[in-house]
Amino acid sequence: MHETKFLNSGDIKIAAYCYATIPQPVSYFYEEAALVYTSTGVVSLTSAGKNLRLLAGQCAIIRQYAEVEMQKELAAGKQDIETLFFSLPRTFLKKALPKLQLPSYRTSGELELLKIAPSAIVSDHFRSIKSYIAAAEDIEEEVVAYKITSLLEIIAAQNQRLTSILGPPLLANDQLTIFMEANFRRKVTISTLAQEFGTSLSSFNREFKRIFGSTPQRWITKRRLNEARVLLESTAQRPSQVYLQVGFQDLAHFSRAFKKQFGRSPSQLDHHH
Repeated sequence: MHETKFLNSGDIKIAAYCYATIPQPVSYFYEEAALVYTSTGVVSLTSAGKNLRLLAGQCAIIRQYAEVEMQKELAAGKQDIETLFFSLPRTFLKKALPKLQLPSYRTSGELELLKIAPSAIVSDHFRSIKSYIAAAEDIEEEVVAYKITSLLEIIAAQNQRLTSILGPPLLANDQLTIFMEANFRRKVTISTLAQEFGTSLSSFNREFKRIFGSTPQRWITKRRLNEARVLLESTAQRPSQVYLQVGFQDLAHFSRAFKKQFGRSPSQLDHHH
């Protein structure tokens, strides 16, 4: 048994998960930076050979375009696992980052995961947000943006490494990101995408690797799978409807790729079952 609640608060998306049993490990590709908080239980995050364990009351930031394997565990004497996830899209970060007074330098790809030292004030912020989540379907954008920005200000004051996971270079790659977000569902070759973007194939692949840390085809596949998962979890659509919408051409191939990525078949997320 598990319960998932999705909320919108302007550009920030919130997901609240509550599990009564231990779920299978899953791998996620984060097209946006994210903030994860463990309310109860234990969450293990692994990316680029680094592993973090988040106990109750602890949180971490996940870098944009990171590929992360996640394992959730029951804590001793506890009967459920509760976690909160907050997306940190660029539209939000553009407004928030100037307030953090971070160093201007950043090494691309230096840091995939950043564990935040626990503190009473950080826990208070999450408890406040959690109370809003429990009572509402949607939360006022200004409330969440203010609380998350305040939280990042507290973290930045204690940890200058925040610049390595949220820093300015993330904001310099909007053109390619916007282009890929608009085109990842299309059935076209990478050569066609490079031509439409106005560059050679070799330059496109090189720049793509620098920005996203992946090849274009692998990024497109993972982006399509993430989109499919969101649609299956948040709408009443079936896998046979979703796979074409996100850009796959074959249902069997889509199902195999989905299970390999998330550890569950798309039919297991079908609300009709």
